[in-house]
Amino acid sequence: MTSQWTVANPRQAGSAFDFLEKINRCTDIDQAMDCAAAEFARRGFNTIFVAGLPRGNETLDQAVLAFRTPASLMGYYRTKRIIEFDPIIKRTGRSLMPFEWSEVRDLRDDDPRVRELWGVRSEFSLHNGFVVPIHRHVSGPAGVSLGTDKAQDEIRNKPDLALMALYLFDRVACLCGAERKAPGLTEREKEVLTWVAVGKTAWEIGEILGIAKRTVDEHTHSAGRKLGAVNRVQAVAIALRSGLIAV
Repeated sequence: MTSQWTVANPRQAGSAFDFLEKINRCTDIDQAMDCAAAEFARRGFNTIFVAGLPRGNETLDQAVLAFRTPASLMGYYRTKRIIEFDPIIKRTGRSLMPFEWSEVRDLRDDDPRVRELWGVRSEFSLHNGFVVPIHRHVSGPAGVSLGTDKAQDEIRNKPDLALMALYLFDRVACLCGAERKAPGLTEREKEVLTWVAVGKTAWEIGEILGIAKRTVDEHTHSAGRKLGAVNRVQAVAIALRSGLIAV
């Protein structure tokens, strides 16, 4: 059975790749966040957090790379030091897969700070959200969190959203000077990813390059591992953004 996060053909992620082109043209963080805010607003999201997970005694401002959220809500986050108890932050550090806020929301939580936090978010019509954990950042675990007024099970096109969040994080990290150097790929790995990028299957790539399908899969897996990607679509996206391949 195919995972809900697997995109078999990168062509199916067309709108996400369109976003990649737009975000890569942004030359500063404000421009990148304006671009992202417009794109995510079209999908029903009205707040964005791009952040590393707090380490040690780091404050929220030290952890956050960029955000688009009401100033009063951000002020509440700072004053209450939500980094110490927010279940979304805790889940982001443990999870490898994207998740909805509703998956960690428990109105019966024994911690009154958590119950208050959910109540405050609801006052801003943030009834749910979508989080993409990122575990390949040079400074440690990180994530992108999108807030929405959508109810549980109303968030659609999650693979597309996950790719867009990854593109946004990479661009913001790059503009912040926090991006690590792109790893090197072999020429064959670049060839394989280039054909993946234009929608070819592993069997078709094998026929084109004169190698076995199994060998194609091995090159794809190797490239993805080097790039810290969770699937071949993300591997293509990272390789394109890093200039390792071009289509």
